[in-house]
Amino acid sequence: MKIEQIFTKQLTRDINGVVKAEQKDSDSVFVELDEYVVTRELDRHFRAFFEAYVPSVTHGGAGMSGKIGVWVSGFFGSGKSHFLKILSYLLENKAVEKDGEGRQAFEFFKDKIDDSMLLADIQTAVSKETDVILFNIDSRANTDDKENAILKVFLKVFNERVGYCADFPHIAHLERELDKKGQYTSFKDKFAEFSGSTWEKERDAYDFYRDDIAKALAYASDQSLESVKIWVEQIESNFPLDIRNFCKWVNEYLDHCGDRNLVFLVDEVGQFIGKNTHMMLKLQTITEDLGTSCGGRAWVVVTSQADIDAAIGNMDKQEGNDFSKIQGRFMTRLQLSSSNTSEVIQKRLLSKTDAAREQLIEVFADKGDILRNQLSFDKTTTASLKSYTDTPSFVDNYPFVPYHYTLVQKVFESIRTKGATGKHLAMGERSLLDAFQFAAKQMKDCDLDILIPFHSFYAPIESFLEPAVKRTIDQACELESLTDFDGKILKTLFLIRYVDVVKSTPDNLVTLSIELIDADKIALRKQIDESLTRLERQLLIARNGEEFIFLTNEEKEIENEIRHTDVEPSEVSNKLSVIVFDGLLKANRAYRYPVNKQDFAISRFCNGHPRDGANLEDLVIKVVSPLDPHFENFAHDQSCINHTLEADGCVLVKLGEHKRLWDDLATFIKTDRFLKQNSGQRPEQEHLLREKQMENIEREKRLRGDFETLFLEADIYAIGTKLANTSVTPSAIVDEAYKYVIENTFAKLDMLQPTQGEVLRELQAVLVADDVAQLGLDFTAEECNPDATREVEQYIVLKVERNEAVYLQSIVARFSKRPYGWPDNEILLLVARLGLGGKISFSSQGSDLVLKKAYDPFTSVKKRGQIRVHKIRQHDERQLQKATTLAKNLFSKTAAGEKELFELIRDELQNWNNDFKSFQTKAQTGHFPGKDIIEQALVVLASVLEKDNSFNLIARFLEDEDILEDLAEDFADLDEFYNVQFSTWQSLDMALKGQFKANRSALDKDEQAAKALTELERIYNLPAPYDQLRHINPLIEKVATVNNDLVEKRRAHGVERVELRIKQVKEAVLNASAPTDLQNQVLRPLQLCKQRIEETGSIPQIISEQTEAEGYEDEAHELLNQFIEEGRKKAEAEQRRLEIERKKQEENNGKGSPPERIKPVPMIKRTVTVKLGEILTQTSETGFIETEDDVESYLAALREQLIKVVKAQDRVRIK
Repeated sequence: MKIEQIFTKQLTRDINGVVKAEQKDSDSVFVELDEYVVTRELDRHFRAFFEAYVPSVTHGGAGMSGKIGVWVSGFFGSGKSHFLKILSYLLENKAVEKDGEGRQAFEFFKDKIDDSMLLADIQTAVSKETDVILFNIDSRANTDDKENAILKVFLKVFNERVGYCADFPHIAHLERELDKKGQYTSFKDKFAEFSGSTWEKERDAYDFYRDDIAKALAYASDQSLESVKIWVEQIESNFPLDIRNFCKWVNEYLDHCGDRNLVFLVDEVGQFIGKNTHMMLKLQTITEDLGTSCGGRAWVVVTSQADIDAAIGNMDKQEGNDFSKIQGRFMTRLQLSSSNTSEVIQKRLLSKTDAAREQLIEVFADKGDILRNQLSFDKTTTASLKSYTDTPSFVDNYPFVPYHYTLVQKVFESIRTKGATGKHLAMGERSLLDAFQFAAKQMKDCDLDILIPFHSFYAPIESFLEPAVKRTIDQACELESLTDFDGKILKTLFLIRYVDVVKSTPDNLVTLSIELIDADKIALRKQIDESLTRLERQLLIARNGEEFIFLTNEEKEIENEIRHTDVEPSEVSNKLSVIVFDGLLKANRAYRYPVNKQDFAISRFCNGHPRDGANLEDLVIKVVSPLDPHFENFAHDQSCINHTLEADGCVLVKLGEHKRLWDDLATFIKTDRFLKQNSGQRPEQEHLLREKQMENIEREKRLRGDFETLFLEADIYAIGTKLANTSVTPSAIVDEAYKYVIENTFAKLDMLQPTQGEVLRELQAVLVADDVAQLGLDFTAEECNPDATREVEQYIVLKVERNEAVYLQSIVARFSKRPYGWPDNEILLLVARLGLGGKISFSSQGSDLVLKKAYDPFTSVKKRGQIRVHKIRQHDERQLQKATTLAKNLFSKTAAGEKELFELIRDELQNWNNDFKSFQTKAQTGHFPGKDIIEQALVVLASVLEKDNSFNLIARFLEDEDILEDLAEDFADLDEFYNVQFSTWQSLDMALKGQFKANRSALDKDEQAAKALTELERIYNLPAPYDQLRHINPLIEKVATVNNDLVEKRRAHGVERVELRIKQVKEAVLNASAPTDLQNQVLRPLQLCKQRIEETGSIPQIISEQTEAEGYEDEAHELLNQFIEEGRKKAEAEQRRLEIERKKQEENNGKGSPPERIKPVPMIKRTVTVKLGEILTQTSETGFIETEDDVESYLAALREQLIKVVKAQDRVRIK
């Protein structure tokens, strides 16, 4: 069975896969409707459309105004244009006929759609008369109209539909106005009479008939010829072109036609408006205003690419957002996917006969595993390109493979947007269905063991390619140096040139080129490799890593120029140096030895060229490659080993042969130079240069990865040995080599053991320590590196003995190089310990540098060069003996040698210093003796202790001998006072300033107490009261006894007086029948007052509280009186109310028995305070009673006041 025989429909038939809006002959439309496949997806889209559209048929009105827009989107080849055209047939319910059979569009769909509700909706929709205007906007619009192009093309097709002039909207407007006035027929008749031709035939050439038009208008409108001629001259300039008028004219047309809808079906509107914001707004406004003006009777259905950026290219984010907003204005949005395309192709083209299906099932059962292995893409493929998944997949798609649908669709999209095709393909003149049919027809005579190779899809689009592209491929196929197979590979490379889902690698080309199910892939790969070599040699393709790129003529010119760009070998080596040292090895200029954390500087060389200058550092690495003109000198292991032994030795990395990689590196450099030389020089090729730049960026990324692999496979040598390469990264490889060099060339590296913890923290601790003992250091212990310390000390001694100046920087430089290789900070720590141990001292710029201030200079590389190191001087025996004797007199302790004596003096004086500071801290808290002596002592001690070496400290100790001996005596008194008697002094301070201060006036009246207080004050004010302190406690006890007696007597009297007032207030509370809260309010202050008297030891406070109590009593009576007064007012009001009721009762009873008399409510007496002093003030101007008359006046006034209170039924409280 041949390929042609497996299909249910003839393979070579005319299936009319091309959708043309203007192709409307009955036979073509019949075939279109008959063969149209309603896929599952299309079924959903028809349902969505008619659910939105049917209400405009059944209801209409303003409620539909915002719902008349439909946006149909899909990728190229998804069938959106075909869907739009079929929709136009359905809405018009177009009647078609073929071979004597006539049918209406709706009837074709009764067998295509199973959903009865959807069929009912379609039938409802087609039952209403509908004018359908289907057009491709790109073919009907004039781009010179710019943003008005959208409006003009809508008006153009509308005018054409209703019979008016299509090309000149102002002429159509004239026709419309004449028609509205009933003058159109008369105008046309007269025009035909004057011109000798019909109006419809000549209106597009109206400029040649201005006089005839004017005369016909004058006749039809009954106006003067002169005025009409003026109007005709201004007809175009006066034409009112705007969206509102367009919508008004559509509405008037629909009103005139009666119950009818109008549908604009606009193909490829998205690609037409593109990035033009004004066009977007025009389309949006037209859609919205049509809905508002026509009440849902006029609809706008448009199609657009789903990936609009792929359709027009270079759309930025804002433009994309604007485009999405326009789509959002269309209430109904339908999205056609690529799966729809594959289903259509399967049903219209690839449907199999039963016999073919059985045979194909047998083929897959036998060859299925082979097919799965044959049809696979490499790991660079970014999309899921499906092969045959099972038997139905094979049967339904054969002789194609499922991934063909995706790839061919991507090919059509890419070559349209990249400019490789002419106008026709860009306008959709070639459909995917055509392409698959064309490809299948090429293999129609083959058996069922073939597969369609991808180059077969070149032929369907060949005639639509740009001449330059087609000419390139045609000329290549005619070259004698190329084979037919080379031409097929070239066509395949062209097809996938701009397809991003599959890379043009040899492995992918093998998969795309398989023509037989049983093809030998290994042999095919070899054949493709040979073909690629020939094509590349002819400059038809260019290699970019693993990819091979089809070159257009312009690209060939650029590629040729790049190939002939000259670069020096040193440039290639320099780029290799950058990739290796700055990329793979992370630009490391130093290696940190992990054992001691020492940083070793590195000198780097690539192909004999220094990367960092000619100076050789501790470590040297040399990278050599086939680019090195002396590479043959490194051909054998022994020559490489010998090279690593020169001078202090080095690490040698030999990169292997890899011609493609070295060619790619040269290509990168040539391309980079070419692009820099031509930057801004070729505006006509700017897009090609930009693509080259992007290619070169990708090439550089790939080179880094490839060189990393090459480095991992390199041979590594170090100081006479070929090293095993076991690491997984280039940096790890060289680190292992550096470590090997260090451990085999730094002989005294192990003499120094790394410090545990942070070295700088330990250095700081040593520099600020007072002595070795403070840190617990033992210079002979292993952690103090005694051997390393000895090396440093011997170096310093040797230099000093030679009268050479020794600086800290020179010490660091000496011991950081071979054979030591010690870390800088560890060397600083060794020097600092020598200084702390009294072996050496330091100076900077002529001044002594004490250790406590040396941390910043030590750790500053710049300042180290200014720090000079000195050998410590020693005292003679006589001076040491004298100092020993003084120390014994002062501290009762002795020491054997200078170091021990230094430590003894320093420690004891430091103890004194600490004690004096403690005394000073206590003395500053109050009135304490010895403050001046303490301050003087601290000054003396500081002057001695600031000497941080034994020689200087002992010298100062002897110099201050007399002062220190006096200080020892003062220390004994102060030590006794502040450590033993301090609490006694605090008791004295408390007694005078706190305990007895408040009651001093009362205590001074007692002879014993007054005498004791005077003695205490005398002791308190002595400058050196140390021998008087024993008298303090007995004197305090005497005063305390008298004080307690006085306080107790005054407290008892005060409590008694307050309790009396509490009693009186309680009686008043009972008299007033006060509520609980008022009771608490008036009694609480007096009770608290009594509590304070009981608790205080201050006689003045007791007296003050008694006075306060008197005021609290007055306030209590005031509050109770207010309460009583409120009660009286309430009682009087109640009395009046009852009296009124009694009188009413009397009136009602008449002469009957008199009502019962109301008993008066007893009055509660208030407590009124009469202040005798105030009465005296009222009766006497002087405030004194001096005569009998004064007595009488005062008593009269008092009597009057008392009687007034009593008459008011209150009681009197005399104060």
